[in-house]
Amino acid sequence: MSSMISPRVVFRCDASSQIGMGHMMRCRGLAEALVDLGVRVLMCGPSLEMKSSLDDVLFEEWLPRRWHSEQEEARFLSQLPAVKSGAWVVVDDYRAGADFQRHLYARGVKQCHFVPPSVEGVLAEVAICTNPAVLALDYSRLLTVPGGVFLAGADYAVLRQSFQKVGPARQRRELNCLLMTFGGGDDRGAVKLAASALDVPFMSSLNVIIVSGQGNPRNSSNAGLLRRLQYLNAEYVVQPENFVDLLGKADLAVMAAGTTCYEAARMGLPMLLCSIADNQVSQGAAFERLGCAKYLGEFEQLAPQALQETVMHLMSDPSQLASMSLSASRVVDGNGAKRIAAVISQQMRSSL
Repeated sequence: MSSMISPRVVFRCDASSQIGMGHMMRCRGLAEALVDLGVRVLMCGPSLEMKSSLDDVLFEEWLPRRWHSEQEEARFLSQLPAVKSGAWVVVDDYRAGADFQRHLYARGVKQCHFVPPSVEGVLAEVAICTNPAVLALDYSRLLTVPGGVFLAGADYAVLRQSFQKVGPARQRRELNCLLMTFGGGDDRGAVKLAASALDVPFMSSLNVIIVSGQGNPRNSSNAGLLRRLQYLNAEYVVQPENFVDLLGKADLAVMAAGTTCYEAARMGLPMLLCSIADNQVSQGAAFERLGCAKYLGEFEQLAPQALQETVMHLMSDPSQLASMSLSASRVVDGNGAKRIAAVISQQMRSSL
């Protein structure tokens, strides 16, 4: 793409302590891939507190903005100088539904949307659903823009660059280290539930790492809980810079069925999944069907005995742990961001 054209993309992203950082991590990963292709990127939505030193280099502009309504947010984006000059809008915000899309489409704004499996229609040039259960053939009919492209499945999972650069995944054959994480935002009590359930004698032989985000309002109470447990010897880590190394060290993860699943799969890490949000239910079940995870249901209904028995079974059955690890390593190859960026770049050229 010619540098004289100066193509630009504006990201509209939903991120907060309530919903976590998964959407923003995904936008960062795609932004990096687009920048590698000569595209200039801007961010709209997340607060300045969520901006990292990497973002200072990556995004040429950062516009914090609270969500008001679909029409108002679409109107705001359509009036940005970059968008009025032809910039595409990449939306990773499930609140941006039909009204939002229609408003931008009517003004000639080119759109790319990350969508959940439950989507009923998309008015965009590019739509993406990384849920492993989704097939492009089934969803392409939902695109109503002529020439639109639907990118479906884990091949389009966007990972942070640190996960894109790792070598072959380590195959797990013995359970010595368990990692627990429920996203970068409010864990909604999942850490307390899971840690309390695993405070049993057989867990005393395992190294346990619990990873949380800086935006989790329960960090203090979670750390206090761990000090009171009798058998679970866990390290509580907040916003680690070496998360890729922690996943590489672990032999099993107890985690939410969110975007971090793709990073765990990239590392060949077997998973015990529960959903802490509605959009995670089908994804958790899909990872189980792929053989790399056990989906234990919604965390509010998670039975402590079921979690205990599943961990104990994997401790005593190295062959199943190894099978799950091998299956995980085959799900994600780390090139999803590059694939999406290439499609957007091609669509940009086609629309000139």
